[in-house]
Amino acid sequence: MVALEVPDLQGVFSQAKRLDKADEAAREAIAGMLDVETEDVEVEIEPVLPSSRVPAG
Repeated sequence: MVALEVPDLQGVFSQAKRLDKADEAAREAIAGMLDVETEDVEVEIEPVLPSSRVPAG
């Protein structure tokens, strides 16, 4: 499960089962909050791993 947060819109969160579905889920959440069409929303997904899962190196 992928948890999604939209930093530019306070209170907008979503989730997706897979990372490749995160774009669609985020666009739907933003469109719902702003009352616009999903097709009118552009997002940039930036994956962030918890520090305990980041490989050393």
